[in-house]
Amino acid sequence: MIRTLLVLNSRRLQDSMHVEWSIERAVEILKQNIDVDEAIITFDQYGVSGHTNHKSCFHAVKQLALDHECYQLKSFNIFTKYLGIFTFIVDKALFNKQDDLYVITPLQLMNNVYGAMQQHRSQLLWFRYLYLIASKYVFINCMERIKPI
Repeated sequence: MIRTLLVLNSRRLQDSMHVEWSIERAVEILKQNIDVDEAIITFDQYGVSGHTNHKSCFHAVKQLALDHECYQLKSFNIFTKYLGIFTFIVDKALFNKQDDLYVITPLQLMNNVYGAMQQHRSQLLWFRYLYLIASKYVFINCMERIKPI
C-alpha cells in the first residue's frame, strides 16, 4: 500500500526527454523525504521508454539501495510492451524470475488510469490513446529488486 506520495515541482528537475537530472540532487531530495523503513519504486536503467529523466531516477535510487528496499519497473522490448493484457502470459513464460513482483491493475480501477491521463492533456497526443489500449504498463507491471552497489 502506498502511504506517501511525493510530487515535486523543482526548476532543477524538470520533465524533459533531453535534459539529464543531477543524480546528486535527486539523491539529496530522496534522502530528505524518505524514511528508512519505506520502500522506493523507480524505473530501471532503460527508463521504460528511454526517457532521460526516468534513467536519472534509477541511478539516484540505486545509490539508496543499501539503506532501503528498492524496486525497479522492468522495461520490455516493443513486442511484449504492446501486448496489452495478454502480456502477463508472455512475461511469466519468458521473463519471469523468482523474485519478480507483479502489480496488476484491477479492472474496476481502469477508469482511474484513463482519468489520470486526462489530467495530462498536454501529453495526451494521438499515440497515447494507442498506449492506453495496448501498453502492458497500463494493465500489469513487473518490478525487480534493485541490488545494492
